[in-house]
Formats: sequence, C-alpha cells, structure tokens
Amino acid sequence: MATVRSIRIALGLSLAAVVTVTACGGGAAPTATPPKSGGAPTPTAAAASTSTPLPLPATAAIQPTPTRPLATATPRAAVSRGSIVYAKPVDLGRMTTLTGGGQGPDYPIHSSIYAGLTARDLQGMLTPALASKWALSPNELAVDLTIRKGARFHDGSSVTTDDVFFTLDKLWLHPIQPGAPPITARAVIPSGVEKVDADTVRVTFPRPDPFFLSSMAPFSVAIYPKAAIEKMGFEAFQKAPVGAGAYRLVKRLPADGLTLEAFEQFFEGPPPVKTIEIKVVPEDSTRVAMFRTGEADIVEAVAPQYLPDVEKVPGAKILSMVSTQDITVTYTLIDKTIPGTDRPNPFLDVRVRKAVMHAVDTKTILERVVGRAGQAVEGPWSTYHLGAAPNKIKQYEYNPEKAKQLLKEANFPFEVTFPVYAYIASVPAPQAMEAVANYLQAVGMKARYRQVEVSALVSLWRAGGRGP
Repeated sequence: MATVRSIRIALGLSLAAVVTVTACGGGAAPTATPPKSGGAPTPTAAAASTSTPLPLPATAAIQPTPTRPLATATPRAAVSRGSIVYAKPVDLGRMTTLTGGGQGPDYPIHSSIYAGLTARDLQGMLTPALASKWALSPNELAVDLTIRKGARFHDGSSVTTDDVFFTLDKLWLHPIQPGAPPITARAVIPSGVEKVDADTVRVTFPRPDPFFLSSMAPFSVAIYPKAAIEKMGFEAFQKAPVGAGAYRLVKRLPADGLTLEAFEQFFEGPPPVKTIEIKVVPEDSTRVAMFRTGEADIVEAVAPQYLPDVEKVPGAKILSMVSTQDITVTYTLIDKTIPGTDRPNPFLDVRVRKAVMHAVDTKTILERVVGRAGQAVEGPWSTYHLGAAPNKIKQYEYNPEKAKQLLKEANFPFEVTFPVYAYIASVPAPQAMEAVANYLQAVGMKARYRQVEVSALVSLWRAGGRGP
C-alpha cells in the first residue's frame, strides 16, 4: 500500500505536564517509590517559589504524554486507505493486562485494540462505547448498562452481556486469572454484577461511586471475549489479544514496535487508515529526521528546539493538547518499618511528609525542566481529573531550612538511602524526578535517583515498591 503522505503530523508540546510532590495523610514506606496497590495516599502539590534553585538536569527536551483521538461515529466505506508510520519515543509496556488497563506509554495503543463500556472525547467528556446507554437507580446504588447491539470482537464474535459479566465479575471484581491487578485500591468496591436480561448488565454498590463510569473506559477496564479467553487460556491471550477496538494487533516486536490493522467491523465504522506501523525510536533527533525525510508520517514528542525544522516540512501539522500526566512523588504505605530493620518507617510521620513539601522548589522545576510543556497545579492532580479541588488545598512554600528543621524534629534517619524511581512517559518526567531527588539531598536526605523501564517499574510496584 502507498504511504498516505497527506497525513503528516508532529505531536508537539503537552500543555499540562504538571509537577507535584506528595505530603498528605496516610502511611508511607521509607522509599519514594510507587505504592503498593491498596494504600496510596492522596498527594498534595508543593507551592511555587522564587528561591535560588538547586542544580537541575542539564537539558530538557520537552515532550507530551501519548494521546489517542477517538474515532468518528460516522461510518466510512471499507476501502484500501493506505498506511502510516508512527514513531514513538518509548516502548509500550505490557500490551494487555486483563482489566489492569494500559501501562503508561501504551495507553493509546491499548485503547485502539480494546474497547470499554465508556470512552472519553477529546475534551475529556464521558461518551458511550460498548454500553450504548446507562441508567442510575434513584439512590445511585446501582447502574444498568445497556450493551450496544452489533458490536463485535476481532475474531468476529458479538459482544454480549456474557462477555461484559465475565469481564466485570470474573476478571475485575473476583479475578480468576493469575497475576490480576487487585481491585482493593478502589474507594468503592462494587457489591456485585448481574445480567438483568439479554441486553443489560447491572452493577451494584454499597455506596454511590462517582468514578465507576469513567473507570469503564478501555485504559482502565476493557471488555474481553469470554469464549476466546476460555479457549486460548490467559497466557496465550496475552500474546495474541482479541479486542473490540478500532484496530487489531498484527505483529509486535518488544522494544522495536508493532503493526496495527483496521478492524472493518468496528462499531463506530471502519477506521480512516488501513495500517499503522508503530516504531519505537528513543532519540529525539532521529524521530525528527524520520519525519523530515518522509520515513515517518507521525512523530510523537517533538522537543521545542526541533519545532522550527519540523514546521518547514511541506504539509506538516503541529498538534499539542492538554495532557493528563501529573508528575508526582508517592510513597509505599504497607511497611510500618524500614525494610530489613525494626526501625519505624519515617514517612509515617507527618513532619517528614511536610519536610518533603518544603524541600522541593516546584516553580524552578517547572521553569527549567518542564518549560512550555507544563504548568503548576494547586493540588495533587490537575483540574483535568475528576475531583480536583485546588481551592481547598493548602500550599507549601519552598523553604529548605524549614524542611531541615522538620526532619530534625522527626528524628529522620539521615544515614538511610532510599531510591526515587522514574520512567520515561515524557522527557520532563524523569528529569523532574531527578531534580526532586537533588532537592531532597540538599536537605540531608539520602535520595538516590533511578530511571527504570516501564516493565521494570511495574514489577517494582507489584513487589511493594522495593528495589536496589
């Protein structure tokens, strides 16, 4: 097939890659690592400051969080529509996680292969997907989901209430598959799932859950084919996933890329592009060179210094949008003592968590690392996230002397080294976390920065966040 040269897109700056630092209630382990499932605190943003900055990472090529536009609801004729090459900066993590959602940089691919009961449009608004509609009970303790007629999986089988019940009850609420992500981290765990009739599935709750419908999007809980999983087994299904999304997976080479092919029976109509070849190209300059020579039609994460060259390419279009990525520091919560010792976990002390807030100059990180690609937030999450309440969040000034005082009062174990992990979801993310580690070191904490691959970080999460 001929390459579609009319589709020339460079994904440029993300306008909301935000920097926040955790310091709120709840326990924390003495490692600034991703928390164990079931105990994450609600992080709170550190205040901006004009104080003299610490040394930060030398350079910052600013890049966005990957984002996938929703397919149009208008059916199109199934014809040979050409192909495109899409260059990404990072690998895609685990391609299927059985209701665990996509892992970081594979969100847009995961959401292309799979479909959920709901979806979000480009403005972040909730829209119907495999559920054509839903209805809440008067007391909001139950929701009836009407399953869309005519929706099909990639193997040609119809999406039915059996598949929805199997996914929600057997894979999500009461998981039967090995290594399933636990549901215990949810604020409200459903009481049960039942098939009401041939078209309707009902989910009940012990108390109202305002997040349930948004969590039914494919990046969180996709709908899986019951018959295919029972026939293939979980391990084989992970390697050859069958979804109901706009594209089917044709080939994948880890760390190299994958090929997607349009699913002609997609419930929103055949996708506009027949084949998408996704290549993993970590080097910024190489991705830009591929775009300039025509080797790539879409390049993700264009650093600002390359934009003038990209803009000179005939037919080039620079796209930027608000990202949902929040750069945060979180702590493990399960351990009450420092691993391997009987000494108390210092992060259980609120004075230590406040010290972290005062130790980090988020304004300087924003200006020198994130730059045009981000903005500060007045709370744990950007206003894009449901439940954000910036006007109710207490701000902490950058005050390293106050941080040192609080650490001394809390008898912080300054001799103990703890890792600060980061992965490349965008270039500013690991650089911002390295800056956080530098700031913590400046107030006497032995914070050791480590950048790891997505798959390695997922393994650390499952092990409770501990690592060398």
